[in-house]
Amino acid sequence: MVTTTTCEDASVPSPSTEVTVEGPVDIAHDSRGEDEWIAVSSTAVSTLGLSVGQQCRLAPTGNGQFESATYTISESYECPDPEIQCESGAMERLGLSNGSTAYLVPWAVHPEYESRLDAARFDEFVELSNQRSGSDTCVLAPHGGNIEYGTDQQAAAFGEQAGASDWRCVGFNDGPGSYDRWHITSVDISPESFPQLASLSAPFQSTVALHGYSGSGVLVAGLADQSRKESVTTALQGHLPDEEITLISGTDSYGATNPANIINWLAAGEDTIQLEQSWTVRNEKREAVVSALLDVYGG
Repeated sequence: MVTTTTCEDASVPSPSTEVTVEGPVDIAHDSRGEDEWIAVSSTAVSTLGLSVGQQCRLAPTGNGQFESATYTISESYECPDPEIQCESGAMERLGLSNGSTAYLVPWAVHPEYESRLDAARFDEFVELSNQRSGSDTCVLAPHGGNIEYGTDQQAAAFGEQAGASDWRCVGFNDGPGSYDRWHITSVDISPESFPQLASLSAPFQSTVALHGYSGSGVLVAGLADQSRKESVTTALQGHLPDEEITLISGTDSYGATNPANIINWLAAGEDTIQLEQSWTVRNEKREAVVSALLDVYGG
């Protein structure tokens, strides 16, 4: 019989279902976040009221790489037992092996913590937002905290100064590992798993996403027309004269043109911009990026 765990033991997430891990197994997925995908048995899915495409957590029942991590459910398969299947990278994130067990938890962001301070204090993943009345612009930082450092602070500052709505997720871990624990690829983010995202008054006229990457300078991408992209590029060049600002095409892997990208389905049309920023820009010059965006979007 399958049971849902509900107890006071802080080491056992509640609600949750204990599942057996099978793998490595090739998992069907349509994004580059293959280390973030798992397949979940029909029994486990129905027990927790989950669905394909949603985010969830896995928490090892024994010692693991981390206490827990977020995953996306790529598919559900018929099986009478509570189990999951995943590829080698997904298993390695938590130090799982074939036959090991973990708790499957039906939420991504922590359901009780409500601030960046909470997330940092408890090494957690927390959702934050501001819905500003009359705003037709929304700025997003889905990988804030120490996942892609600096991006949520940029989004909060731009939102406040421009009078724009904002949505941010912040993730922390004691030591390295915030990215490995909490990163969800932008094209996979499900509003069913992020209540504050679902509550935003979309669609917006314009959306801007702030990201980090391992390259240099800043990449300017999105569905916006050439005029908008050139305006953003020029503004960034003015505020970051020592950084390379590159306007990339929609065919680039960082092009951000997939309709499933969060910036694109939150927008009424195609006025969407995504910035990929180097560590130096996010760490030392993030205020300059905010100033450049304010030049373009007002505030």
